[in-house]
Amino acid sequence: MNNEINLVISNEKPFIKDTVDSPSDNLVDSAFVESFPDAILFKDDSPVTIIEKSENVKQLKLAKFVSNAIEKRKKLSTKNNQIDIEEFLQLEKKVEQSIFLAESEIFYKRDVAFYLGQDNQEILEMKERHAVQLQALKNANESLLKDRMARNKAKEFRAAQGQQRKLKDKKLQNQQLISRDSADSMAELSQYRENFALYLKHLTEKNQKKLFKLKESQHRKSKDKEFLFQVELESLKHLNDVLKSEMIHNFQCQANNQKVTNKKVSEQEMEIHALEIRNFKVMSELELKMIEETNQLKLSQLSQYFSLEESLQIKVVNLKKNLMTFKDKIKVVDIEIGTIHELQELIKIQIEIEVNLKKEQLLRAEKRKKKWELILGEKKEIVCAVEDKEIVENGNLQNETESINNKLKDLENYQKKILKEFATAENYLKEILQKNQKQLSSLSKHHQKELSDLEATLKKSITQLENQFEIDFKKLKQVHAEERELIICTNMNELKKESEIKAAETLALCEKKSLAALLDTMSDGVITLNARGIVERYNMASEKMFGFKNSEVIGKNISMLMDNEISKNHDKYIYNYLSTGKQKVVGKIRQVMGKRKNNTLFPMDLSVTEVVGDGFHIFSSVFKDLTEILREKETIRAEEEKKTKEMKAVLDEVTVYQNRSTKLLEQMLPGDYAHRIMSGETPPPQSYDTCTIFFSDIVGFTSISAACSAMEVVNLLNDLYTFFDAVIDKHGTSYHVVSGVPNLNGDEHAAQIADMALKLLSGIHAKFTVRHTGNKLQIRIGLHTGPCVSGIVGTKMPRYCLFGKTVTFASQMESTSSPMRIQISEPTYQILKKTGDYIMEERDELVQMGKGITMKTYWLSGKKELDIPLPKLEDWPVIGHQKG
Repeated sequence: MNNEINLVISNEKPFIKDTVDSPSDNLVDSAFVESFPDAILFKDDSPVTIIEKSENVKQLKLAKFVSNAIEKRKKLSTKNNQIDIEEFLQLEKKVEQSIFLAESEIFYKRDVAFYLGQDNQEILEMKERHAVQLQALKNANESLLKDRMARNKAKEFRAAQGQQRKLKDKKLQNQQLISRDSADSMAELSQYRENFALYLKHLTEKNQKKLFKLKESQHRKSKDKEFLFQVELESLKHLNDVLKSEMIHNFQCQANNQKVTNKKVSEQEMEIHALEIRNFKVMSELELKMIEETNQLKLSQLSQYFSLEESLQIKVVNLKKNLMTFKDKIKVVDIEIGTIHELQELIKIQIEIEVNLKKEQLLRAEKRKKKWELILGEKKEIVCAVEDKEIVENGNLQNETESINNKLKDLENYQKKILKEFATAENYLKEILQKNQKQLSSLSKHHQKELSDLEATLKKSITQLENQFEIDFKKLKQVHAEERELIICTNMNELKKESEIKAAETLALCEKKSLAALLDTMSDGVITLNARGIVERYNMASEKMFGFKNSEVIGKNISMLMDNEISKNHDKYIYNYLSTGKQKVVGKIRQVMGKRKNNTLFPMDLSVTEVVGDGFHIFSSVFKDLTEILREKETIRAEEEKKTKEMKAVLDEVTVYQNRSTKLLEQMLPGDYAHRIMSGETPPPQSYDTCTIFFSDIVGFTSISAACSAMEVVNLLNDLYTFFDAVIDKHGTSYHVVSGVPNLNGDEHAAQIADMALKLLSGIHAKFTVRHTGNKLQIRIGLHTGPCVSGIVGTKMPRYCLFGKTVTFASQMESTSSPMRIQISEPTYQILKKTGDYIMEERDELVQMGKGITMKTYWLSGKKELDIPLPKLEDWPVIGHQKG
């Protein structure tokens, strides 16, 4: 008998049903139980049901009780009514109730397991739907991006093809433009060459016509002159035949000369025409070269400009392409951000759906719980696929949300970065466009400058060529004029020569006679000899000089007229000269000894010249007796020696005066300046930062001069200046009485001038007295320290002078001083104060130095270590100045 077996699996699994054949009425064997450890098996008239093993002890006890009751029932059924019927009914009622409860519990478990599976399946399906929705949205986004990428690639490909077509078209257009310009240039050159050939032909024909007309004119003039000569000749029939033949001969010569001249003029005209054609060709070649170079430069510049423009355009296209890439990236990022926002909205909706579903499942579970509590009569727990905590958490969707939020942040950061790069690229593109425009503009300016420079260079070359043509034309004209002048002169000379040859023959004889007469009247001896030394001519002066007659010398060797030493080697000298050509005597004047007929020797000057001709070689010797001349020279030498001695004495005297002048100049000027002026040099002016200047004046000099004679005044001044010079020499300063100029000496100049002033004041006080009154001589002294300029003034009487306010202030110091007192200025006082050796006291009143200028001054009354008698200040009170 086949019995149905029902199996309930724990852990909230669905029911599994199957049927097995039971071999007996007993419980299933242990092997079957071991195969189902989580179940309790029992057998009834109904199919055997496999009940799930429960953790509830009550349920286990109930199951055991029911099983025992069933076993008891079976046993009772086999015992033929061994038990009472009432008990059986009660027992049956209890059993049925227990069975009802057990079956209800089983149905409850089945119901819980079923709805739990349904809830799980529902949640699983919902999650699968949500996952499908999310994936669909993601796939849609990916598909959109892929489609966009494909469209962008296709768009970029089309744009690249379009750009290539544009560049190709632009390049083709530029090439066509260059080709058109080149063709225009070639046409221009061809037209220029045609014009050049036409003009050259025209110029050649014009020159030929001019030359033909010139020849016709020359021929017509020749015919006219010949006709006029025939007319003139017929009018002179009374002339003899000699004169007529001479006139005809002259006319024929002139006619021949005119023909030569006309021929030369024609040749010159042809040369001028050739020069014009050559210049025209050179100028045309230069202009042609200028056109070719200009056109080549323009084509080169145009090609260079187009090449640069193309490269810059390619660069701009690449930059725009990069810019479009950035834009596409920005759009892609915007799409992804929009997709993420859509995902966020979808997840929110899915979370809301999932939460609602779980709430609904909880409500259904609570309803089922209440229903089974009524059925079973006991409290039951809510059994559901989710709990309240799970409704709140929604872990998977929250993780997905966090992932999407993180991705959104990354995309937003990437979007900012891309936008920044896009702005940078856009600005760079603008800069590149501006630079490209500037570069093209600069290239255009450079090309324009190149064309201007080339045109200027070619114009300069044309100008130089034109100037050179003008110079060549002028030179050619000048050469032609000179040639015509030379032809005319040559013709005139030929005519003259014909007449001169006849006269020369007559004159030759006359000259020969005149030469002989001249030689005979000369005071110097003239002897002519041949290459063998044989005398051929011997004049009268030679007869007087040597004592030999003409007949005694002609035809004999000239060695007879020389001393023995020269006469022995004379022929050898001539031979050496004729063989070597080295001149030792010829062309020179030598002093030799001549020998007279009485064998006495006398000094003479010998001058030898030669005349060489066809078949002859003649030497001419000129002799001059030096006896009287040497005697006169001796007399002159004695006189000059006497004059030399006298001049030496004069020079010694002049040297003495010159030394005195030098010393006097050194007294007037500083030593270095004196020597430089003596050597012819003019010393330049010099400026000095500081020096001390001394001024003094004789008190009452006007009254003294009026009371004394001139000699007494001169003697007084001479004594005074001598004393001054003696004192000044001890201090090493110049007569200008200034220290620190021209030799710098630091701050010592103030002390030197102060010492000198004290000594001068002491000497005047002790030694000098006015003779006619017997009173002491009185002087005023003023000192001032400051800058000045020194220099030499005058050329005939140079003087060493000082210039500047320091000189003026020093004069003011003297003029405002008092008799027998030394007044010093503030600067001088400050320098002397540093030494600490001088006795000075401040003056009571300020001194007026000029308009609006006053200065504090001091009285210098002595020096501590200077032991000389000085006037006392109290003996000489301060009084107003009375200049004498």
